[in-house]
Amino acid sequence: QSLFEHASVCAKGKLELGVFSLDLALTQAGDLHVIGVDRTAPFNDLTRLGLLNLPRHTHEVIHKRSRRSEFMGTDERADHVIAFLGDSNPGDSYQEKREAKGGKNILKEKGYEYSFQKFRDLLACSDYTVANLEVSVTERRESELADVKPYVDRAAVKETTELLKGLGVNAVSLANNHTKDFGEIGLVDTISAMQEGGITYFGAGRSATEAESVVHHHVSIGGKLLHVVFAGGFEYRSLYKKWGYYADASHAG
Repeated sequence: QSLFEHASVCAKGKLELGVFSLDLALTQAGDLHVIGVDRTAPFNDLTRLGLLNLPRHTHEVIHKRSRRSEFMGTDERADHVIAFLGDSNPGDSYQEKREAKGGKNILKEKGYEYSFQKFRDLLACSDYTVANLEVSVTERRESELADVKPYVDRAAVKETTELLKGLGVNAVSLANNHTKDFGEIGLVDTISAMQEGGITYFGAGRSATEAESVVHHHVSIGGKLLHVVFAGGFEYRSLYKKWGYYADASHAG
């Protein structure tokens, strides 16, 4: 009830008060926490929204997202949850550099799932999950951009694919500034890994035609068939044009 009350207050006053986004979380202990408030520059008064006294935690574990159907006493779908994950990357390159300097390699010590443990409860409530796969998934170690681009990023094929599948990721966007860090071959390796793992991809391809392809997702809610389209694109940057990141008729990108 508190969740809806505060959300209603925000919705009513957000335009005049300058708030355009409010994120609330119901924790495992049953507490309501404000985990994010986006606002325009002049706005700094949470009191007027009744939010000042709520605890503000940025690392709370969200235990469960209640579905309306659980309260309706019916098996008919009342909603369909789509989760969008931002820049997603196991971190192989980071950990390898850290290890080379004498530090600990967390992936070797604790495995690939360790850093994602606290996301599991949240993702378990998603019906369809889309991630921005911000890495080249390849076993190749040599990159022509290693001494040119400030940072080239790679991740192991088997471990990354298993991680994504274990998290319930259905589709990944490859439209970013790292999926071609290891050239066309590295991008093709990434695409092949997703195909072999049964994970849909979009935003990049072996040609411009494939890169422009979108993902169609259909779901029936309350007797209505909904059609959701996912498309990905990477903004134009002159250096990335020079480095050949963009697809054309005969090049992957």
